[in-house]
Amino acid sequence: MGNSSSRAVSILVSLIIGLAAGLWIGHTIGLRKAKTAALFGAHPVYIGPTEKIVNPPDQPISYRDNGVVYWKPWLAAGNTVAITFRAADFPPEANHEPPFIGGTPNTDQTIQCAGGSCFSYAINPNLEKYLRENPTKGLYYKYWQTLNNKTADARIIINW
Repeated sequence: MGNSSSRAVSILVSLIIGLAAGLWIGHTIGLRKAKTAALFGAHPVYIGPTEKIVNPPDQPISYRDNGVVYWKPWLAAGNTVAITFRAADFPPEANHEPPFIGGTPNTDQTIQCAGGSCFSYAINPNLEKYLRENPTKGLYYKYWQTLNNKTADARIIINW
């Protein structure tokens, strides 16, 4: 009887260690992907552990440098992410233009997400004139991030 109890404890301890190692490895791989994305001009934005926590809260990207955004849940395992820029929140200086290519003026723009993370498209070329003429102002776009069906807002800042 004592032998089967110690076997059960050994199995339980092994499962706990395996789970912890799996979470750590998944988190480390996610950080490596985000760092790799940053090397190629993508700016990582981490969401979580709740939808209200975002780092950085205001992500600047540059039109001149072909900036894109990479959204990722802090712990990727089992998390889902959705990103939506609502037309009602487009900055007035943008003349109803969405922040990225593929969008339609005066229409919400949803960023497609796969595998728990999202990459933005290139910055909308219709914003170039304003950004070039106002290089120190930037365009502040509020967006809505959904993490596991709970939503909160954050911002990107598109600079010249």
